[in-house]
Amino acid sequence: MNVLEARAVSSAVRIAGVSCCAILQNRLNPCIEAAKSLIDEGSYGKLLGIKAFLTWKRTAEYYGSADWRGKWATEGGGLLINQAVHMLDLLYYLGGEVKAVKGHIDTRVLQEVIEVEDTAEATFYYKDGKHGWFYATNGYSEDSPFFIEMHLEQGVLRYIDNKLILKCNGKEQILADDMQSSKSSIGKAYWGSGHARLIDQFYQTLAGHPGSYSTLQDAANSMGILDAIYASSRNDRREMIELF
Repeated sequence: MNVLEARAVSSAVRIAGVSCCAILQNRLNPCIEAAKSLIDEGSYGKLLGIKAFLTWKRTAEYYGSADWRGKWATEGGGLLINQAVHMLDLLYYLGGEVKAVKGHIDTRVLQEVIEVEDTAEATFYYKDGKHGWFYATNGYSEDSPFFIEMHLEQGVLRYIDNKLILKCNGKEQILADDMQSSKSSIGKAYWGSGHARLIDQFYQTLAGHPGSYSTLQDAANSMGILDAIYASSRNDRREMIELF
């Protein structure tokens, strides 16, 4: 539920000498893979800024379906740790190392139901000097697909409605489509089908076949961001990212 617990898990894995997969499935969405390649290759210049929005719906019935939901002691948080953590991971994965955040959490819709947050926003301070912007809520009327915009020197990439769109020189082009590219029907339109693919990659690696999967260390920066937003909201100040 926090960096301290993540350190304990990481230590146990290292001492036991076993493999452990972190579920960062949205990295395997075809649109995210395409965007990552373009950013890393510098095809349209340096990444200057990034913003992300998540608007989903979680009801009183959802939180009432299990005793652990919606409580600090048993869930560790609400929207951020359970749903938006994957958006936080993509802001790191696509944007690069985050050194600090300043953010705020609130309960806007489910005040009478949960003790944790259903809404959050944050500013990201990246190591290379750029900024990122993040907003998420569980209080919307439906589950909408992720929206991420990546501002590059020579164009803009938009991840919207499960498609990656490039806007360059006044023209728009669809570069990838999660729904058409996915070989798996397992998953939901608003988060993709990466779970099955990631777990398959992990099992293939365990069986001795060439391949890779996301490790606990891959999740370190994202977990640090999560912790830092909670701390920033409590302390009303910018918080540095702690890794495990």
